[in-house]
Amino acid sequence: MILYEYPLNERTRTYLRLQHLFARFNQLSQRSEALDHHYALTTMFEIMEVASRSELKSEILKDIERHKQQLNSYRGNPSISEQALDLVIEQLDQRFEALNSTIGKIGSALGESEFLNSIRSRSAIPGGHANLTCLLTTHGNTMSPPPGKPICSIGRNTLRLWPKPFNSFSK
Repeated sequence: MILYEYPLNERTRTYLRLQHLFARFNQLSQRSEALDHHYALTTMFEIMEVASRSELKSEILKDIERHKQQLNSYRGNPSISEQALDLVIEQLDQRFEALNSTIGKIGSALGESEFLNSIRSRSAIPGGHANLTCLLTTHGNTMSPPPGKPICSIGRNTLRLWPKPFNSFSK
């Protein structure tokens, strides 16, 4: 295990921040309490904010490529299992292709959702997620909950669908 007391560069801090946010989102979205879903949505908005940096995607792609080159330099070393090395490099190739095939910024589709943007704007208002102020209407997209239900009643399955645009780099 690597322990960072204070990472020296911004990229490492960003990766650690995202790792923490994804772990928190995954934990909160598994639960069934309304308050946990509120914090899961807030966490998803934080992920969207961090991922909105324009250079993040290219930085991740460069890092994956750099790691692949480093791992390929271990080929022929008798202390290294070629089979394990091939498996890790294959996983990196899959991540690279998934991220590289993503059009635009990572998670940009979530930023275009009217429904999520309305929730996001309310989250900045104290008490903006209260049941009385968050009765919803149908927005005609797959990211909307059933009509007339408060945000607190969004199910775990719906909550788990929203961060799918981030799957290409969350692992």
